[in-house]
Amino acid sequence: MSRAEIVIRRARPADGERVAELVLGLARFEGKVGTRMTADGFRRFGFGARARFSTLVATCAGTLQGYAIYMPVFSVEDAKPGFYLDDLYVEPDWRRAGVGRLLLQRLARECHKRGFSHIMWHVRLANTDAMAFYDRIDAVRTEVNCRWIEGDALARLAERH
Repeated sequence: MSRAEIVIRRARPADGERVAELVLGLARFEGKVGTRMTADGFRRFGFGARARFSTLVATCAGTLQGYAIYMPVFSVEDAKPGFYLDDLYVEPDWRRAGVGRLLLQRLARECHKRGFSHIMWHVRLANTDAMAFYDRIDAVRTEVNCRWIEGDALARLAERH
């Protein structure tokens, strides 16, 4: 496994099935049963004039082995735009080969190109390998507690006066 075998590029709609497989791989790695992301959802929300996210993919020895899904955000605190990295995943056989670093490096270049100031993301505390990787690239740990609301709880909140 050499870096010469690794190509980072923007995802294409035809990558949908493989990216959906990798998203499922991440879900399983995190101890989840599955994911709602499908190839059709990837194509529907990831491309076109109203795309909700962008994706970089890593092709290793000719096969798609990793991805980074991200979208623009705005920091009120800094009064500057940036990217939110929703997912970063590399198949186990290609971890520690520089794939994750190359995906983040390409995202950092895109961030600078657009005049954005930062990339932010969340990481599960149990994912100690990822935490160590992020420490090595000088990513700052914050004291933020991430919350999520959906389904019935979201509907109940929306109905309150």
